[in-house]
Amino acid sequence: MRDFNHSVNVLVRAYMNDTLEHNNCYACAVGNLVADAYGYTYTDAVDGGCRKKKALLQNNGRYFDRDKSGINVGADWYNLIDFIDFIDPNPQDPKGLKEIEKTGYSFEEVKAIENAFESVSEYNKSEDQYMLDGLMAVVDVLADIHGIDITAKEEAKKLFVKA
Repeated sequence: MRDFNHSVNVLVRAYMNDTLEHNNCYACAVGNLVADAYGYTYTDAVDGGCRKKKALLQNNGRYFDRDKSGINVGADWYNLIDFIDFIDPNPQDPKGLKEIEKTGYSFEEVKAIENAFESVSEYNKSEDQYMLDGLMAVVDVLADIHGIDITAKEEAKKLFVKA
């Protein structure tokens, strides 16, 4: 995949469909990129559960619960990103590495995308502004990764404007 426009479009779709969520490794910016790489999109879950409201994956009109279906796509990448600095500087988890690899981005690039999305402050902001700030930070990181010029980057940011 590793295409700036494709990645931005995945995030625009998630933002517009309200299937993007901070602090939810299944439905954050990277979570949506991982799901897309496997052909899934997030939708509202019926149970909420520990994965908040975006726990289900949809593929070809069928719904799957990750825990019950045996589908192993979703958050193994996060365990690598979250704990790598504390446990092992050379990640070995094959499921997590496969999810990262499937996005077309390197481990370092996925970590930068995750940090950009989750490091924005939510203080004194609406939920929508908090989400938008995270996405703008991700677009900046994606533009750096792909060598996108400032004009194209600014055009991509305009795609996140809700009517």
